[in-house]
Amino acid sequence: MLCIPRRRLVSSALFCLTSYYRSDHARETATKLEQAYRQRDTMLGSGVDTTALDQRILDLKRDHRKGFQLQPGEFLGEGRYQLIDMLGRGGFATVWLANDRRANRSVAIKVLHGQFSASEERRERLFLPFAPSEP
Repeated sequence: MLCIPRRRLVSSALFCLTSYYRSDHARETATKLEQAYRQRDTMLGSGVDTTALDQRILDLKRDHRKGFQLQPGEFLGEGRYQLIDMLGRGGFATVWLANDRRANRSVAIKVLHGQFSASEERRERLFLPFAPSEP
């Protein structure tokens, strides 16, 4: 669960975001992934080898995904970002509300649809500055 100060939004209360999970299995796997990433962060900070834990994280991610669709609770960016909710879907990408675990804040993540991942032109479009269209 991600809690952010509500003052950024409207008032001074805390506003908490939780992921919606498709199943109890997805929730349990996401919880195990969160614990594994926290353990990995601690190990990396101590200079301990994380090879075995990295393999466990990879196995958990494969088990969590069970298909080609991203879903709430999934982690991206080496565990830095946890997907909370899909905000929108377009012709070549999906935008997700996510928790940036390192910065402890909400962010939007744009994920290119898999069929376009080999297209350098599509990948480059993700990094172009936003330019509103003329009315």
